[in-house]
Amino acid sequence: MGQRGAVHADEDPQHLPGGRERHPAGRPSGPAGRRLLTLDQWDGYGAERSEIARSIRRAGVENFVIITGDIHSFAAGYAKEDYDDPSNEPPNAVGVCFVGGSVTSSNLYEIARLGQSPSGPAVRSPARLEDALRISNPHYEFFDSSTHGYNVMELTERELVCTMKYVRTIREPQENPRADTLARFRVPAGRPEIQRLSP
Repeated sequence: MGQRGAVHADEDPQHLPGGRERHPAGRPSGPAGRRLLTLDQWDGYGAERSEIARSIRRAGVENFVIITGDIHSFAAGYAKEDYDDPSNEPPNAVGVCFVGGSVTSSNLYEIARLGQSPSGPAVRSPARLEDALRISNPHYEFFDSSTHGYNVMELTERELVCTMKYVRTIREPQENPRADTLARFRVPAGRPEIQRLSP
């Protein structure tokens, strides 16, 4: 539920057993013929993800939060029952999700450019990657894959505050290492609503 991989339209799918579709080139597709790029993430388990969200909604669970980091980038977004529905409001939104950056592993931008120089052909800039991911993932309120770091989560009875901390470099030792604030978010108790705070 933490994140949905990038998807895009497939104009002429061929159907596979189990209701899945396959692009002529062999890449599996999802609803409405959209090609799924990361089947080891939730893209490959859309029905299961929706059933989990439906169960959370039906049980009346409040303050549902996902904290994950498996895409090695910073993100803040919504856990939803139907990701094809553009609404990030209840009842479709059942909770919120915060993704922490990587401390030492390659981030999504570095992986996407396959370790090549920033002028390499795969992905030219973190901003281009982030724009593409936001288009494919409208449930993201924030996404950043330009740096490395971690999230600090503060929980009280009234709210959750997520502070995303980043480091200047992981490539060389620092005499006085420090972590600066990339972004801060607040989620009030009882409502799946992400509010951006000033750093």
